[in-house]
Formats: sequence, C-alpha cells, structure tokens
Amino acid sequence: MAKRRVKRASQRRVSARLRKTVRRASPKRKVARAVRRSAPKRKAVRQRASRIRLKQKAPSRRMMSAAKRIERQAPLPKPALKISEQEIGFISQYFTTINVGIIELTKGNLSRGDKIRIKGETTDFTQVIDSMQYEHQPIENAEAGKSIGIKVSDRVREHDKVYKVE
Repeated sequence: MAKRRVKRASQRRVSARLRKTVRRASPKRKVARAVRRSAPKRKAVRQRASRIRLKQKAPSRRMMSAAKRIERQAPLPKPALKISEQEIGFISQYFTTINVGIIELTKGNLSRGDKIRIKGETTDFTQVIDSMQYEHQPIENAEAGKSIGIKVSDRVREHDKVYKVE
C-alpha cells in the first residue's frame, strides 16, 4: 500500500506540472511538453490544446453576427453624376469677420445667380452667388482679370480653386 501512495503522489506532482505548463506555453508547446512528461495524459492534453487553438482561430458568434449586420447596413456607392465644371479662378484673400472671399478671375465670366464650387485641401462646397462686388460697388457680371469679392457660406482658404458649375 505504501508504494501506491507514493505513485499517486508522484502522479499528482506530474499533473500539477502539466497544469503549469498549460498556463504558460503556447498550444504547440503544451502538447510537446505533455508528451515528454507523461505518456498516459497525452490524449487529454492534446484535446485541451486543440480546444485552445480553436478558440484562438475562430471568431465568436457575436462577432460574426455584428460583422454581418455591418455588411448589410453599408449602402452601395452610387455612381457619380457627371457635372461639367470649368475653372475660373482662385481665392486670393478671405475675411473671416464678414465671410467674404476675394476671387481672382483668371478665365471665364461670372455673374450673379451662377453656381460655383470652391475646392481646396480642406474646403469643398458648392453655392450660388447672391452678392458680388468690385471696388466696393455691387456688380452683376465680372470678366477674366478682375478681382471680385463674394459672400461665401463657408470658410475658404487662400489658393482654393473656384469652378463654375453648369
């Protein structure tokens, strides 16, 4: 009987060692160490390691369902409409207190009621020209070479390009 108790105690030590290695090592190392240390426990350790590998590889059901929901919710991109734009100038100055931008007209004409697009590195918006001035006097039309001031709906920066939208 004394021998059996000794064997059981040694088996307990081996199983405790196995548990420690299972906590510390990666799944491949767990299997290798378990095989080296005790032959009867090989199958159980391999099964445990395979369960751990499965947990690491496969995403949870909750994650999968969330990903599917996101895929369903994402709208398909609409084809862009072809809009003809002609570059007519650039912004040379901007006055923040009165929201007025100075446009240097390089080519083309501009008049009240025209739709323009102002595009820059951080700016991109479209608006209709409501008020336009040259030398502090309101005007209806402006030709290339003039420097005009217009009331803008959003902030513009120097060197933003101005396009006439048709």
